[in-house]
Amino acid sequence: MTSHFRLLACLVMLACLTVASAQAQVPGTARRQQPNGGLSMPAALPEPTTTAGNVGVRLEPGAVLCRTAEELQRRQAAMATQGAADQPSLPAGCFLVGARTPVEVVERRGYGRTQVKTLGRNSETGWTDAYLPQR
Repeated sequence: MTSHFRLLACLVMLACLTVASAQAQVPGTARRQQPNGGLSMPAALPEPTTTAGNVGVRLEPGAVLCRTAEELQRRQAAMATQGAADQPSLPAGCFLVGARTPVEVVERRGYGRTQVKTLGRNSETGWTDAYLPQR
């Protein structure tokens, strides 16, 4: 009698697997519809790496980069006097970063002053108050 139950159990399992594989091939029957008609989305590309091979630290668009630490300090003083709601004008040696820029941290002086070297064609050294994680 046990051999009949084994045979029956094997047939039931085979039927379940057949139904499941057939349903997996039918588009639109999955629990979660994919937005592009069933095609899988490509994985996000990894961030470009620095020369050390680690994912690089970057300045985001809108970050301030100043040529000297004194210019950055003047900008921070202007922000403190004018308030955070008003956007103070940038000192002469400071500019807003327009695009995501890979940087290498050269020196840290507390939380709000970091000397960085931009990587790429136009390599510059400057100071920023943007948050850059320790790597």
